[in-house]
Amino acid sequence: MRELILASQLHAQLDTDYASKLFRATARNHQHAIARYTELRRINDGAYFLIIFGTFERYITDRADMAVKARTSKPLFRHRRAWETLLNGTKLQTSFLNRVRVLLDMRSQNFTKIADYYAVRNDLAHEGITAKVFSIPTVVADLQTALNSLRS
Repeated sequence: MRELILASQLHAQLDTDYASKLFRATARNHQHAIARYTELRRINDGAYFLIIFGTFERYITDRADMAVKARTSKPLFRHRRAWETLLNGTKLQTSFLNRVRVLLDMRSQNFTKIADYYAVRNDLAHEGITAKVFSIPTVVADLQTALNSLRS
C-alpha cells in the first residue's frame, strides 16, 4: 500500500533531522535540548504511527465491508445467515479486530501483530502515550505483510 510507504518515508525524514539535533545536543551536553529532541522524536513516532495505522484501518474496513457484502448477497440463506449478523442495514457493525478476523485467520502471526499494534494505537489515541516499544519501519513492514496475506 503506497500510503504506508510514503508516511514511513516522511517519518524517516523528520526522525533523521531530530536524531541529528539530538546527537549534537548530546555531544554538547545540553540537557534541555536533549530532553526536547527526545520528546519530539517520541511525539513524531506516535503521530506517524497513528497516521499509518489509521490508513491501514481504513483499508481493512473497506476490504471487510466488501467481503461481508459479497457473502450477504448469496441467494441461499444458509450461505449468508452468519454474515448478516455483522450488518446493521447496509453498514458493517463490528469492531476493528472482528473486521480483521473476516480477512485473516485469528490464529495467524499476522493477526497477532495487528492486534498488538491495535493496542498501541489505542494507547496513543486515548492516552497520548504508550509503554509499548515500536519501530515505524517494522510496523510498516508488518502491516504490508499482513495486507499481502489478506483473503476476501
